[in-house]
Amino acid sequence: MVGTYTKALSYTVPAATAPGTYVVLAQLDSLAAVVESNKANNLFAPAPVVGVVRPDLSWNSLTTAAGTSGKISVTRSFQVSNVAITPNFTLDYRISLNAIYGDADDILLGSETISAAADKTVGAKSKTLSFTLPTLVAGQSYYLFANLDAGGVVVELNESNNLFTRFGTVPTFSTVVVPSQIAGGATPSSSGSQSGGAQSSLAWLNGSEPKTLVDVPVIA
Repeated sequence: MVGTYTKALSYTVPAATAPGTYVVLAQLDSLAAVVESNKANNLFAPAPVVGVVRPDLSWNSLTTAAGTSGKISVTRSFQVSNVAITPNFTLDYRISLNAIYGDADDILLGSETISAAADKTVGAKSKTLSFTLPTLVAGQSYYLFANLDAGGVVVELNESNNLFTRFGTVPTFSTVVVPSQIAGGATPSSSGSQSGGAQSSLAWLNGSEPKTLVDVPVIA
């Protein structure tokens, strides 16, 4: 029927779309099924463009301290940048003897699922958690890993800044380091301030004698 037809539509931009600016094109009779007097006016290319951005998760800080009854206290702050995140995502916390996240010697301390809408909006998100420590070697230095979006469900602008690592004796893990690699994946980068090179006198839990730790240089 002759006339003007108006309708509001909503489409989801594919997750794999690269960030940038795009023009939305609208094509009438895209299958060329209608025999028309003028085919030249079927394509509409408006001047306004659509900006495509991706969220980004990164670390602001992570500190640890001795808890009660064999527990470790973890205070973390991560950043959501660019746009809010839609899916729920998981953070996990691990201890390891080496600088490789995700290999066989990792011990899972615990995890948390970020599901509240307020925790997925743009901004800094801080929280203190408590985890039960496994049985470890007294005085042994370990790597502590904290991984944002451990399940890889968030399509991000930068996937290489999700892993935060500290090294030292439990519970303080005094040195921030860059892990050598993620098992089966690419080398990540870490966020946060680097600690200095001073020695620290750190006490192990469960009544063992205090041990002295010399801070390890940042692993390139």
